[in-house]
Amino acid sequence: MNYIDGKAIGSHEVYLNKLGSATLNATYSVTYVSQSSNSATVMVNGELLDLKVGTIIYEGQLISTNSSHVEIISSMNQLYRLGTESEFCIENTAEGMLPVVFGKVYRKFLRGVPEFISGGKYRTSCWNGMEETAILNLDECKDEYYSFENAVNIYEYDEAGRQFQIAHMEPFTKMILSFDESSKMRQRYKVSSVLEMTNREIDWIYNVFVKPINWR
Repeated sequence: MNYIDGKAIGSHEVYLNKLGSATLNATYSVTYVSQSSNSATVMVNGELLDLKVGTIIYEGQLISTNSSHVEIISSMNQLYRLGTESEFCIENTAEGMLPVVFGKVYRKFLRGVPEFISGGKYRTSCWNGMEETAILNLDECKDEYYSFENAVNIYEYDEAGRQFQIAHMEPFTKMILSFDESSKMRQRYKVSSVLEMTNREIDWIYNVFVKPINWR
């Protein structure tokens, strides 16, 4: 479910009844954009602009990484690292005005995990607070999750606005989560595998998303 021209922003929660708009409770700053032949862009009021370091992101502005890598840090110390062909947009969600991300995404709180702050939503397959995770979209109906040093609970909201758990991941595991968007929320998701990560996989995921030299 790619946003493409930005017209579908917010459509992933169309089943929830939202009245009015939420208030943005943090600022989100672009801290890194890698150089590439098809560099990252941000769509602002229908205008497509080149994404630059230092840009402050507001509601409804769609970041598309294209062939770049992008790092975003919030004023509440939330870190987002986006791989190629990924997206970031701040939207009115079930948990407030928060980032909705998609593609190849790494998320972490830089100074612990405050219980009252949400890290936003991975667009196709739900919420997991702000525990350190990496999520990769594999195809139109499947995502792959990676946990790090802490356990991760993955959850969603049903049509009545009630939160329900989809899966629990122990530290250093990987999981395939399949979804069928034609189904009701509580029947939509299926965990097809949960496996311990090998040392090689741990090295790979750290090298791609965590190793500082790759994000400077």
